Amino acid sequence: MDTRLLSAIGKRRCIGIESTHGGKRIVSRPEVKQDEGRVALQRGPLVYCVEGADNNGKAWNVILPEQISFQPSFQKDLLEGITTIQFEAPTVQVEPDGLSVKTEIKKITAIPYYAWANRGQNEMQVWLPTKIKDVKVNDQ
Repeated sequence: MDTRLLSAIGKRRCIGIESTHGGKRIVSRPEVKQDEGRVALQRGPLVYCVEGADNNGKAWNVILPEQISFQPSFQKDLLEGITTIQFEAPTVQVEPDGLSVKTEIKKITAIPYYAWANRGQNEMQVWLPTKIKDVKVNDQ
């Protein structure tokens, strides 16, 4: 296993988690039909999510195909210091005329699930689709 628990000794005790891998995909149980064809990101014992605050206000437009690689990045000024997972992935973008969509590769940042909803109301997603199966049109 490549995850180690570290403990600081002194008046203030803290536990840190150090992991040497960038992240991995996990799948849900087959009984959870809503997550069929979707994967979540995990690094060490932590599950990650994509939040709009880090991704131009969007989290529901990210597609996570199999061949994507992940890069961990410690962000000392983000939420008092967290390790994010960054990757480039296809995103669904609405064309300026509002009549069509396209996919565009964008740099995506994922944060630990425990850290979401600390920067205002915005989109968040844990279970990311691995491919486009359908497009649902909504005017909101």
